[in-house]
Amino acid sequence: MYICLCKGVTENDIEEAVASGQVQCMASLKRCLGVSTQCGGCESAAEETLSHCQAKTLSSTSRTSGVAIITPIVLRES
Repeated sequence: MYICLCKGVTENDIEEAVASGQVQCMASLKRCLGVSTQCGGCESAAEETLSHCQAKTLSSTSRTSGVAIITPIVLRES
């Protein structure tokens, strides 16, 4: 599913970026993939997708390695 139509970013793109360690927060998502940098209409969907992907990555990592990863809280920029 497309999250950012302006930049052509999909949910899978965000998931891959989170899993690879390139993206840890909304600011890095914006830098790496350009999400929410044009019209801004996708920001809430991008934040929700980012949180979902972080939880999914945390869940799969902790099951396989036995190590917990601390994930930063995503804050909205004012």
